[in-house]
Amino acid sequence: MKNKIIYLMFLLIGNFSFSQTNEFYKIIFENEENFSIIKILNGKIPEKFIIVDSTITFYPKSFWLDINLKDEKVLKEIEEDEHHPYNNVYIFSTNKYDNLFNDNEKKYLSQACQNVKSKKIKILEKKYFTVNNTKKTKGFYFLISEPIYTSNNKFAFIEVDIKSKGVFLGEKTDDYFGVLKIIFEKGENGIWKQIGNYEHLVL
Repeated sequence: MKNKIIYLMFLLIGNFSFSQTNEFYKIIFENEENFSIIKILNGKIPEKFIIVDSTITFYPKSFWLDINLKDEKVLKEIEEDEHHPYNNVYIFSTNKYDNLFNDNEKKYLSQACQNVKSKKIKILEKKYFTVNNTKKTKGFYFLISEPIYTSNNKFAFIEVDIKSKGVFLGEKTDDYFGVLKIIFEKGENGIWKQIGNYEHLVL
């Protein structure tokens, strides 16, 4: 009986987590403004979002950089290095998001994302759905992560990678176009809402 109760509790927790993650995906993909980055190079936002059915994982430096960002000399060196993680993956490079979290929380998030492994997902909605390969896909398609939660479970982060398939100089291409890191906050009523979207165009 004890084992049965534990099993049922595991199923309930799993189903709740799955439902909550799906709610995040719904918020992301039903709001086309999240994908305005696609229009930068005269691209067109897809009518339907094709998503690869294996989740991606966060790069730990998205949340924590082991450098002194209060040192003006360090910041100047960073500004001169366009490939530095601060300039392309670090979510808290702007005060808008940086002021929400202290260093301990950033370190926690960096470690937490390393504990999340890629997994298979299945989504079948009218506007967004998963596929097990992109052989027949043309144009934009997407890769998504599972949510990473803060230690108090008040904030969550999901990464969306945008890829594009096409033809350049007669050769087929399949390249990264951009990266989105969507930030959510849970209200006092327990309902999650999107509060941010850190964008990076991959050139």
